[in-house]
Amino acid sequence: MNKTRLEAFSDGVFAIIITILVLEIKVPELGAMATNEELWYILSDYGHILIGYFLSVAVVAMFWLSHHFLFHVSAKNIDRWVVQINTLFLAILALIPFSAGLIGTYPNLEVAGVIYGINLLAAALCNGLLFSYIQKSSTIENGDVSSRVKKQGSIRRWITYIGFGLGIIASIQGMYYISIVLYCIPIVFNNIPGALDFTEEFLGLNFD
Repeated sequence: MNKTRLEAFSDGVFAIIITILVLEIKVPELGAMATNEELWYILSDYGHILIGYFLSVAVVAMFWLSHHFLFHVSAKNIDRWVVQINTLFLAILALIPFSAGLIGTYPNLEVAGVIYGINLLAAALCNGLLFSYIQKSSTIENGDVSSRVKKQGSIRRWITYIGFGLGIIASIQGMYYISIVLYCIPIVFNNIPGALDFTEEFLGLNFD
């Protein structure tokens, strides 16, 4: 099967998801006689919407980076199982604009935060399944990736599972801002270059 077509299709879905996220931010509708005070008052309610937007864009970027590494560095070919798992991953990821809309509109409702967290965790688990299958499948040729890079990738995935899982627990307890911080932890270690290396050195660990 054609790996290039799968990558192009996936990149298109990632781009569409981010596009939908920004389109969900609606311009306030005020009358022709609207005042600056009225506009500022309406915009003051957009804080949670923007938090959900920027957090979700960062999450989508995080998964895109992981996906890019997987198909440009690790997997040299694909099979039907890769296509099916990848399709499931993209389907779950495509729900993010919906769940982000929930936490933006209903930040004080625990159910909204839990649904958002479950969406993120499900996408992370499916991404992990894709990695696991490609690395262990006898039909997939893997690129030359060092054991250190593989171990760091595994650590990043577990940080993601734990961060999103704890975020769900915080949402259940109604701790909105704490859940947002917890959802940001995987983003830091996956999106910021050198974050994991710095942590390794700072804590005196060895990922070799």
